[in-house]
Amino acid sequence: MDACKPLDLLRALMDAGYVRTPGGRMRHVNDPDRSEAPLLALATCPQGSIVLYRHDVAVTADVTLDADDISRRAEHVRKHLGLTTPVGPHNFEHHHILPRDTHWNGPAVIAQGTSEGDALWERLAHDGLPSGIVAQGFADLSHFWPPWCVVMEGSEIASVAFAARIDAHAACIGVATVPACRGRGYAAAVTAAWSALPALRDRALFYSTHFDNAASQRVIAKLDLPFLGVGFTLP
Repeated sequence: MDACKPLDLLRALMDAGYVRTPGGRMRHVNDPDRSEAPLLALATCPQGSIVLYRHDVAVTADVTLDADDISRRAEHVRKHLGLTTPVGPHNFEHHHILPRDTHWNGPAVIAQGTSEGDALWERLAHDGLPSGIVAQGFADLSHFWPPWCVVMEGSEIASVAFAARIDAHAACIGVATVPACRGRGYAAAVTAAWSALPALRDRALFYSTHFDNAASQRVIAKLDLPFLGVGFTLP
């Protein structure tokens, strides 16, 4: 799928992102928690746009955006849906392609399904998660959405990459790095290692980040990930 056109790749990303009704509306986010879908989700590139509405949103006409004026027209969409909160950087994402076997010279990575990964899993199951990774929202091992890999700093997890969204054709990476360990290349290391995991071999891979997430943007720059398009959601 790496050779697909940008709009086809965006469609694969959106298909992986949301579980749909038979009519094509978003039922919920395609994550293990089955999180509530946004009212609207859009992905756009110069070749076109994909717009999805939540199943319970009453829409009388389709609303389209394009990459050249998405920020300005996003306000029009907000008003069209009757929302009062202005849109901001957190409503927008940059979508990037994560090439398989992305290379990065960094620290060693422990991956799920290896002897090191199995040993780490057993230790975490026995001792519990370290406080640094709990502070990033990982309540227990069920939040290590497979496939995953980690970088350690000493005996503690410094950064973890996991499948934030996944289906048979595509997967979107999620990365969490303990604040005290940031700026050391750990996030780039787990991102590159995740792209090479055997379980992802036949899928298109994506790295998305909000406009206001400077840390993720630095990872994208370090790995020189190809830009795909812009995303917009209304919660």
